[in-house]
Amino acid sequence: MKKISKIVTLFFFLVLGLGISSIAEEITLTTYYPAPYGAYEELRAKRMAVGTNYLDASTVTVGDDNLIVEGSVGIGIASPGGKLTVVPDANGRGVEVISPSAGNTHFPWTNNWNYISGNGVIFRNSSMAEKMRFDATSGSLGIGIANPTATLHVNGNIKAVLNDIDGASPANMRYNSGTDEIGYDVAELFDTSREVEVGDVLVIDETEDLKLRKSHTPYEKGIIGIVSGSPAILFEGSQLEIAPPVGGFTKGTKPPVALAGRIPCKVSLENGTIERGDLLTSSSTPGHAMKATDRDKSFGAVLGKALEPFNGGPEGEKTGKIIVLVTLQ
Repeated sequence: MKKISKIVTLFFFLVLGLGISSIAEEITLTTYYPAPYGAYEELRAKRMAVGTNYLDASTVTVGDDNLIVEGSVGIGIASPGGKLTVVPDANGRGVEVISPSAGNTHFPWTNNWNYISGNGVIFRNSSMAEKMRFDATSGSLGIGIANPTATLHVNGNIKAVLNDIDGASPANMRYNSGTDEIGYDVAELFDTSREVEVGDVLVIDETEDLKLRKSHTPYEKGIIGIVSGSPAILFEGSQLEIAPPVGGFTKGTKPPVALAGRIPCKVSLENGTIERGDLLTSSSTPGHAMKATDRDKSFGAVLGKALEPFNGGPEGEKTGKIIVLVTLQ
């Protein structure tokens, strides 16, 4: 009889004391289920709101089983500092978001993930050693370092393996997009005084500071490099880009200029047939290289070495393109 009296008293307290004028949803109060259930002191409701505002069921459309909480929720802490504050045991886990597939954890928050004074995230290993830090104030990401001093600061080795576009097989410094492939040269962006295109031989412009132009005289001492369309590595000031978009440059006044590596180059038969291994220099044909045969004039004017022969085009053309190894001398 005492048990029934307690249940009735608690029921009326919830209904009248909390100011509920009508019961819109089911509520179940149980102090004990007989065997075999063995459940004690259960409170169950389909919809429940914790707070001072009235819960308008017509505005709650996320199914029948909802819990709406005003204010903050603290689990393992009496005074939560955020909307949800979870403080696990010393060696326990905080929050885990697990996929429906058993044993497949998608997003675990454990004691290995700590915040940085409210404005960042630290990832730690099982020994609590810091391994990665994101500082939301500076926008820096540190890997293997506690105090990153750059936007991306890595303390350790970096390895990049590029794949074919279909991901079928790994390749070193290769990006396959249809029939186009990334080049094998290291290039830097330069300004030019006039428009140039891929394969042009460039030299220093004597009339404008820090600008280049097409070569147009044999054995030019100011020879710099070859215009690249798809460099493997591209520098622009302090910025470095690995495997930039294939065919990113065709013509213009700010070309990538290959300073080292293999690259297609415009060549001319002006100084004779070009054989593999021949040294190349500028020619009188604008933007074209030729075989270098004058040792004295070649000093400081060598562009690189021919990796392919050239004895004219299929229609007898005196100019064409071959692969050249850029080795400025």
